Amino acid sequence: MKKILITGCSGFVGKGLIQKLSKRNDVYLYLLINKSKIVNKEKNSKIITCSLEDKIKLKKKISSLNIEYVIHCAWRGVNASERNSINQKKNLIMVNNIFNALNNKKIKAFIGIGSQAEYSPNRKLIYENSKLNPLTKYGKAKVEVYKYLKKKCKIRDIRLVWLRIFSGYGPGSNKKWLIPYLINGLLMKKKMKFTSGNQKYNFIFIKDIISAIEKAIIKKKANGAYNLAYLKSYKIKSVIKLIYKKLKIKEKPLFGYIEYRHDQIMNYKPSIKKIKKDLKWSPYYSLSKGIDITIDDIKKKLK
Repeated sequence: MKKILITGCSGFVGKGLIQKLSKRNDVYLYLLINKSKIVNKEKNSKIITCSLEDKIKLKKKISSLNIEYVIHCAWRGVNASERNSINQKKNLIMVNNIFNALNNKKIKAFIGIGSQAEYSPNRKLIYENSKLNPLTKYGKAKVEVYKYLKKKCKIRDIRLVWLRIFSGYGPGSNKKWLIPYLINGLLMKKKMKFTSGNQKYNFIFIKDIISAIEKAIIKKKANGAYNLAYLKSYKIKSVIKLIYKKLKIKEKPLFGYIEYRHDQIMNYKPSIKKIKKDLKWSPYYSLSKGIDITIDDIKKKLK
């Protein structure tokens, strides 16, 4: 039975991961949460209440546990309003505290959640070895944590899998992110205004994200950074029009009413050749299907 420590259990990826892994009979989950958060206890699991910023308490809580795998989903400052906050520095402190607390353990694999924000603006196809020159403190913190983990895992002979997620969405996603924000707004009959919508983004459904993490646990060949994305990228304008069509909104989207952010990246077109080869993973859910599921979930919650 695989003993897995999961951080960030109350977040978008963390919740979905727990729901999926708790159905398996070959894993035991240690769910690490802040005392202010609430997570439902699943079968074959133990809830550990502790802040990742409390180095001493964290070591007391997890140093004696028989942990073999770590899936680090926790992150401070995910919302757009916090992406240039000084609090991004806390993320390196948190991952350092985890490593210190598990210093005497033989960890088989450490799986971390990276981001498209790590890359520099690029109109060409983005590979894992493309230039890392992030525009935000959020992206810079992701790069710092990745480099820290790469160094630490090499020293301790731990397999590191760093998954750079490209615009995740689906049930449970942050309401301020484009797809759920737009669906919620239109269902509540709000007038929505947009930029010109010429940014090209890649959207990956939550169930495909979770399946990639599962593969990362079991595929021993998996090691290093991977782009976790869909097969193709779409203009934001086309995604917005698709949602309008699915919700049968007669009014046309109001494009060009909002200026682009000063740090707006216009093109995210990642290659997923490496993750397909090493993890034997490919995305299953099309953008259309993923949006359908997301719409159904939001409608249920609005009832």
